[in-house]
Amino acid sequence: MTAEEDHLEEIVAGFATGMLVTRTSDGGMHARPLAVVRDSKHKRGSIYFATSIGSPKVGEIEADPNVVVTFQGKARWAVIHGAALIVRDPELIDRLWSEEWRVFFPDGPKDKSLCLLAITPKSGEYWDDGGPAGAEAAARSAAALATGRRLETDEAHDHAKVRQRGSRR
Repeated sequence: MTAEEDHLEEIVAGFATGMLVTRTSDGGMHARPLAVVRDSKHKRGSIYFATSIGSPKVGEIEADPNVVVTFQGKARWAVIHGAALIVRDPELIDRLWSEEWRVFFPDGPKDKSLCLLAITPKSGEYWDDGGPAGAEAAARSAAALATGRRLETDEAHDHAKVRQRGSRR
C-alpha cells in the first residue's frame, strides 16, 4: 500500500455515513446517505452498507454496479469509485449485524429483506485539512494572502488521487 492509499483508508474509516451514488435506469444519478457498516475482522477491503433487497438502489446496482461513495466532514473529504455487489451471505450478515438495524429489519439478521452492499474500491480521492495537513494548508493560504498570490486548489489541501491496486478484500 502506498502512503496515499493508507491515508485515504484512514480518512474513510473516520466516517459513519457515506453518500452512495448509483446510476438510474434513465441514465441519471441518484445519491443517498447510508450508514457505513464496519467489518472489524477485515481492516482493509470493501465498504459495506445494509439495505433492503427490494430497495431501488439494489435494482440500480444490478443494472450497473459502478458506484461512487462520497464522504464529507468539516476538514476532510473523500470519494471512492468502485464496483458494488449485492451480498446475501448469512454468515457475513450475522457477523456485521447491528441492533440499530432492527428498526428496518424487525426479524434481525435473519430478516429475508436484509442484504449488504459491498463496495470494492477501484480508485479514490481525498482532501484533508485536518491535523498537521490543516496547519500546512492554513500556512500556504496565509502566505498567498500576504503576497497577493492566487492559491491553487491542490495547494489548499493535502490532496491525492489514489488508484487501488488489485482487490482489497
